Amino acid sequence: MKKDLINNYTIFMIIIFIIENIILINLKIKGIVYEIFMLILVIFNMIILIKYNSEIKFKILTIIVSLFLFLLSKDFYNAIFMITNILTLLIITIFNAIKKQSLKTIILSILAVIFLFKYFFYIILFIMFVLYNKLTYEEDSDIYYDTYYYCENNYEAYVYSAGAFDSFHYSVGKHYEIFNIDGIINVSYRERNETTKENYEEFIRNNKCTLVGDIDGFK
Repeated sequence: MKKDLINNYTIFMIIIFIIENIILINLKIKGIVYEIFMLILVIFNMIILIKYNSEIKFKILTIIVSLFLFLLSKDFYNAIFMITNILTLLIITIFNAIKKQSLKTIILSILAVIFLFKYFFYIILFIMFVLYNKLTYEEDSDIYYDTYYYCENNYEAYVYSAGAFDSFHYSVGKHYEIFNIDGIINVSYRERNETTKENYEEFIRNNKCTLVGDIDGFK
């Protein structure tokens, strides 16, 4: 069992990443406890990859898949996890190729390194751009608060937009505060369901809703 787990370690990590960032994308976790946990996970993952590098399979496949999954990271810490995963596996693959003196793998590795250095500046800029967006993104940053209502049965309704080049969108969805200790750990579930302006207005009229500004004292 342990041997199978180590052999397929990278596959298991990708599956966990997909569950966390795609299947459970509506589950939001924030706070210092979460940040510390993710940093520990990043370090633990690198240690496992280095310690069992000769036993772990599918390294090249994992690098390729991770390059695409990186863009789907739902927050800064998941993005960091995927980047360190890619870099660690890439270094291990090159090191193993040189150690085994595998001409084919060495050539492919050299070509990969040449490509990375040739476009290094653009790659770094791209990674920094994605990480900056993940770091600065606030869950409610695209919501217009004068349209944001809390409603009965854990529903919320609001208008949102990505900015000047985006049109208005309307959402009526669920929002649960699962667990919250301010600044320490916050676990919530937010389901954004885009709908029409008519359905948005009708929902507010026909349900007990309160403007969020009135609740939080902004108005």
